[in-house]
Amino acid sequence: MNLIALACNEAEWERAARGTDGRIYPWGNTATGKRAASGADDVSPCGAFDMAGNVWEWTADWYDAYPGNDQLDIAFGRKYRVIRRGGAIDYYGAISTRRCTDRARSVPYATYDGLGFRCVADAS
Repeated sequence: MNLIALACNEAEWERAARGTDGRIYPWGNTATGKRAASGADDVSPCGAFDMAGNVWEWTADWYDAYPGNDQLDIAFGRKYRVIRRGGAIDYYGAISTRRCTDRARSVPYATYDGLGFRCVADAS
């Protein structure tokens, strides 16, 4: 069996983190307790581990507005890629809240100690 590592798109990342009920955090809707402080037991409804904390993660999408957004941003377009997660550390001005909706951008060739990726594969 060949397993090819693919970057998920932003919508797939958010679905894996929030589940179908739109949670604020992978574990629920409150930031209290051991999970918020350390990321312990950080498992999403889909079974994805460490979706809030650890590092920010690359997605396959270019940084652009969400559908229906009428706000313009000079950063939108094909210069930056979307990074997601509330990483354990801030990312160049993007404050870490560990919320599933945290979103930032980075040039595709960037390196940073708090920036990583998640290997994914299509489910059969």
